[in-house]
Amino acid sequence: MQSDDRSLTFQAPTAAHGETRLFKFDGNLNEACDQQSVYQRVAAPIIEDVMAGYNGTILAYGQTATGKTHTMVGPGDLIQGDQRGLIPRALEDIFDRAEKTRSRVKTIIALSYVQIYCERIYDLLEPETLPSNILVREDPDRGVYIDGAATVHVANVEDCLNLMRRGNANRAVSSTGMNAHSSRSHAILILRVERTEFAPPPASSGTTSGTTQPVIRLSNLYLVDLAGSERVKKARVHGRHISELKAINLSLSALGNCISALSKQSQQPQNQASYHVPYRDSKLTRLLQSSLGGNAKTALVVTVTPAVSEAPETLQTLQFGQRAMEVAVRAHRSALSVLDYRTLYEEMRQALDEEQQRSQQADTAASDEKVRAALAEDQLTKALLRVQHLEFELEAAQTASRHASGTEGDAANDADRMKLELQQLVARHAQDVAQVKAACDRQIETYKRLSQEASQEWHEVEGELAGEKTQVLHTLQELKEFKLRYFQLEEDTTERIADLVQEEKDRERERDSAISRVTVLEKELKAMQAKIAEGENQCEKLQDQIETEFVPKESLGGLYPGPKLAVRREFNYNKES
Repeated sequence: MQSDDRSLTFQAPTAAHGETRLFKFDGNLNEACDQQSVYQRVAAPIIEDVMAGYNGTILAYGQTATGKTHTMVGPGDLIQGDQRGLIPRALEDIFDRAEKTRSRVKTIIALSYVQIYCERIYDLLEPETLPSNILVREDPDRGVYIDGAATVHVANVEDCLNLMRRGNANRAVSSTGMNAHSSRSHAILILRVERTEFAPPPASSGTTSGTTQPVIRLSNLYLVDLAGSERVKKARVHGRHISELKAINLSLSALGNCISALSKQSQQPQNQASYHVPYRDSKLTRLLQSSLGGNAKTALVVTVTPAVSEAPETLQTLQFGQRAMEVAVRAHRSALSVLDYRTLYEEMRQALDEEQQRSQQADTAASDEKVRAALAEDQLTKALLRVQHLEFELEAAQTASRHASGTEGDAANDADRMKLELQQLVARHAQDVAQVKAACDRQIETYKRLSQEASQEWHEVEGELAGEKTQVLHTLQELKEFKLRYFQLEEDTTERIADLVQEEKDRERERDSAISRVTVLEKELKAMQAKIAEGENQCEKLQDQIETEFVPKESLGGLYPGPKLAVRREFNYNKES
């Protein structure tokens, strides 16, 4: 391979007569470039756009052991020092820019770290979270996002690096025949940047004061370290590592299909129907849907090796990067004015406070009325008792007065009358007591009946709940069995698709190899045809020369009578041979 600042010339080792292919990119970084140069060429413009309110994505693509993780993170676990990769430097750049604009812009940053392993999303910050609880969702405002993964607010670079260390410790890494520390999953570091800045109020508002209008800009930054593609024979893996390799190759193939469809879509006229982009073929392309062809500024680093033995994979990687160059990305800057929302919120809050105040006043008035009613009822009861007491005292006084003023003859009559009145009072009291008791008994019966009805309803509800609980348990069991069958079917389908994709790649390589051989044979055939034509020309020249210089035997005998016999013998010898 030969390269300059923006192009690379690739020559396959099997190509005949110096056949080469030229690839053009936005930049070419060879092994002499340091990490700082790579960051300035690749990531710095993306970070500047992210801080301005655009979505951004930085990802590395290439064969295993070509330096993707070294480019994105750094060598080994080194995320500090001069050899640190794009991700640590991007974090430093973000917080430096936030610190410089702190006086006029408030910045809030949240971080998530996930990996896609065997087509399932795992939370690297909270590894206890089940993959089934982490879903890829789509919202008209937010676009495609991850729901269920931990999101941690960070205040400085050190917080981010600590979270990266914790996440990298949970990442799937294993040794293969091509890389001793090969990443077996796609790692995605997601930064959500919220910047609240102040802009002058709009001229149409009619305000003349010096107040400013807050504007919120939301942006997402995806930093992606892809797993490397490799073949089973070269990787020399066994067991579950084969499933890992198939899942990796399947997702990378889906990524290549999306890039190919997007490049074709960018080249076609606007009045034609758009190409279908298969984002849903893998979790990786689904999650990066906005980054690949939507509202995001994307930087792609393709890593290759100059090793002759890896020429087919190198050519495939370069073709992927060439197709990615043709994708048209239309990013839009997010801007959310919060002035109207805040005013509406204040108005609604004030109306709610007034309504709550009126409700509290009504409740207070009702409570006061209840207290006054209770006091009036108590006073009425006391007044009735007082009236009854006064009536009793009056009756007793009248009785005593009659006894004091009556004659002795009337004493017996008075005694009889008093006994009769006492009996009447006792009877009336007994009647009142009986009425009160009957009323209480009726009330008790009513309470018993209501209690029995409530108990009956409770038992019925409890029975219904028990039945529903049993049904829910059966449904959950069926759902669990369905999930197990679904996961098994998904795994089998993934393996089958991966096998088909690998077979298709092998057929493509065989076809390319056959085409190369046919090209070589055609050139050899042309060379042989040229040699045959040249031989025919020489034969024609010799024939002409023979016809021109030919001497008959009779003439030859007359010219050389002496050696006639010798010539005849030599001629006969040549004829026999």
